[in-house]
Amino acid sequence: MVLSCAAVVAQPETTIWHAPKPSQFKGSNYLPCTSLGFSQPLNMLPWRDGTLEGAFSELQVEAEIARLKLSGVNVLRVFGSFYGWVTWREGYMTNLGKLAEICARYEMGITYVMWNTTSNVVLQVFDFVSPDSLEYDLSLHLVLQASAAAYTASGSNIPVSVIQDFNEPWQYVLYEEPGNILFRPPFDGVMASWPNNLGSKCEAYIDAIGEFFATDSSGRDVYASYDLFNEGDCCGLDVNNEIELLGQTYARLFQAHQVAGAPVPEFTYGVADYNSTQLHYQTLLNSGIKQSYLSYHCYEAQPLFDQVAQANAGFGEAVRLPVVCSEFYDRTKPGHLGNLSGFLGELQSHGIAGQVWGVLSTNLIFEEITNPGVYLRLDGMWIPFPSPAQSFTSPIRFLRSEGVNPDLQALGNW
Repeated sequence: MVLSCAAVVAQPETTIWHAPKPSQFKGSNYLPCTSLGFSQPLNMLPWRDGTLEGAFSELQVEAEIARLKLSGVNVLRVFGSFYGWVTWREGYMTNLGKLAEICARYEMGITYVMWNTTSNVVLQVFDFVSPDSLEYDLSLHLVLQASAAAYTASGSNIPVSVIQDFNEPWQYVLYEEPGNILFRPPFDGVMASWPNNLGSKCEAYIDAIGEFFATDSSGRDVYASYDLFNEGDCCGLDVNNEIELLGQTYARLFQAHQVAGAPVPEFTYGVADYNSTQLHYQTLLNSGIKQSYLSYHCYEAQPLFDQVAQANAGFGEAVRLPVVCSEFYDRTKPGHLGNLSGFLGELQSHGIAGQVWGVLSTNLIFEEITNPGVYLRLDGMWIPFPSPAQSFTSPIRFLRSEGVNPDLQALGNW
C-alpha cells in the first residue's frame, strides 16, 4: 500500500498584541492638548464665529503617536478631563474612541489619569459647570488668548509670528479636576456637599470611562492601567479628604470591568512626594483601595534620583508590587538635558519601569498667566509642527529640541 502525503506549508504564527503590564512600561506622559480637544475644555467649545468645534485632528494625533512609537515608547500616560467630558460628553467620548483606535494600530497602551490636582490656569470650577454658560465659553477662551506666546530662543526655534498665527496650538493647559477646593473646608471631600451636583457628575464620568475601557473594542485593547489621581498629595491637600472620591472611582471602575468580563483593572495613585509612597499606599489600603502597582514622580538630578529609586524599589519589593516612576526627565531642569541614559539606567538597575515626562513638548515658550514675565520653555525632546504654516491638515513635522540627541538615543535604546 502506498501512502500519499500532502505537503504541509508552514504558516507564520500570528502574534496577538497586548497592552504592556506596569512592570513593562517604557512610556511617556501624553497631554493631547497638542491636537486633542478632549484634554482641555476650551478646545471642546465652538469659537464665536463657529469656525472651530473642538481641536481633534486625527492626522496630528496619529503623527504624534507614530513619532512616540518610533522613539521606543509602548504606553502613554494620558491626562483626561472631567470638565472636558462635562462640556461635551458625546464629543469627548468620540475623540477618546479615535485616540484608542490610533493607539491600537500602533500597539500603544494607555494609562488613563482620572483626576488631577495640578494646574497652570486658575479657574473657579463652580462657575464653569454648565456648558451653556456664557461665562464658561468666554473665560476659557480668554485663558488661551491671555497666554499669547513669548519667545526667547535661538534661530532653530519656530518664529514667534508663526506661533501667534496658530493661536498657540500647543498651549499646555491642565485644570484642577474636579477642583482642589472640593477637598478643603467647608467641603472636605464630602461629595454630597459639592455644589452644582458635581458629585453625581463625577460618578457618571467614572462610569463612562470605565465602560469605555471595559467594553469598547479599541479601548479594551489599549487599556493598560488607571492612575486614580495625579499628584493627589500635592498642593497642601489632605489625602484623607480624597478617600470618598477615590473609593467611588476605584469601585466603579472595578465594577465596570467585572460586569463586562474584562481583565481585572490595574490601579495606581501617582504621588508627587516621592518619599510618601508607603504612607499613601497604607492610607488607601486601609480604605479598601488596592493599588496593583506603585507610582511616584521624581524630577531630581543624580545622585538623589538614584536614592529615591532605590527606596521606592525597596518598598515595592516589601509589598510585592511593581513600581513605576511615572514622571521624570524635563529637559528644562538642571542636570536633565543629556543625562536621560543615566536616569533610565538607574531605574532599570532597581527593576523600576518608567513614563518619561518630556518626549513630546507639551508647550512652546509662553508667558505664565499668573506670573507675567515668567516663561515656560520647551519641556520635550520633539516639537510637533504642522507644515505649511496655519494648517492642521498637512503633513506633520517634528523638530528636535536643542541638545536632545543623546537623550533620544537613550530613549531608543531603552
